Amino acid sequence: MSAPLAPTAEADPAWRGFLTTLVVALALLAGLIAAALVALDPYDTGRFTLFPSHGVGAGEGPRTANASRGRDPRFDSAVFGNSHVQLLAPERLNARAGGAWVSLIAPATGPKEQLVLLDWFVRHRRAPARAIVIGVDANWCVNDPAMPNEKPFPFWLYDRSGARYVAGLFRAAAIADLGSRLQRLVGKGKRAREDGWWDYEPEYLRLRYDAPERRAALDRIDDLYASVGAGPFPAVAALERALAGARQTPVVLLRPPLYPSVRPQTAAGAAASRACGEALADLAARRPRTRLIDWQAGPGADDPANFFDRTHYRRPLAERLEAAIAAALAELS
Repeated sequence: MSAPLAPTAEADPAWRGFLTTLVVALALLAGLIAAALVALDPYDTGRFTLFPSHGVGAGEGPRTANASRGRDPRFDSAVFGNSHVQLLAPERLNARAGGAWVSLIAPATGPKEQLVLLDWFVRHRRAPARAIVIGVDANWCVNDPAMPNEKPFPFWLYDRSGARYVAGLFRAAAIADLGSRLQRLVGKGKRAREDGWWDYEPEYLRLRYDAPERRAALDRIDDLYASVGAGPFPAVAALERALAGARQTPVVLLRPPLYPSVRPQTAAGAAASRACGEALADLAARRPRTRLIDWQAGPGADDPANFFDRTHYRRPLAERLEAAIAAALAELS
């Protein structure tokens, strides 16, 4: 069997020309995609776009959608946190507390992500924000100064550096989201709620969280503070630094309701919860126009009818919290 023929010298220039053309074409394509991403602004950040805001697509999650909502000048007040304050409704807060509220919550996030969203909202206000509510659950009581996040989060999207934003934007997910953005630009495509409220009750009911076995699971003991130390609490210190950019804004820190089975069960857990609560109370005492509402064991938090699971409560309890927030803000004004 004869050996394969080696490329001839005459063929080499043709191959080199083909490869050069391919590389140039790919570079041009990458450049065009990058330019489209920056100009069309798929997440409506308002950074370099050539087009006005057209809101958020119906299927877009809050991790990216909050870039648009957080810079929307129509809103002067905001709720930050995760699903533990998700049922606080902007519409009801508008009626109770005044102002124009937006929910900038992101489920399964902790202090690190929420501080980024707080910074984004504050620096996009032309005038000082009217009011801010921050859900400070047990995640704020960790001792790790790195404040690690369990789920992926697009930190690049909210970065103060335009270069880091552009570098992060060049990814497959953003390219895929260009289609939704183009639909909105031409007046088509469904949009999500402008105020960011996301009612999880229908989803919980669909998953049959009212079934007897789910009801029984409420009483399974799991002390959320069992592995939390007695301080210091770096997330609380980071929050105080972040709020320095909103000195004139009334702030409510809310420790959301916990069902009894996840409240401290041991002396160590109780000490950790108490120490974290004291750190938050000290922050509220030092900062003007700031109030801590600790509702971990507040009215209604012992009633199983008020909970879907041990940390997610139903609308009647959410409405009590909204009333308490409105009362606190009235005292702070």
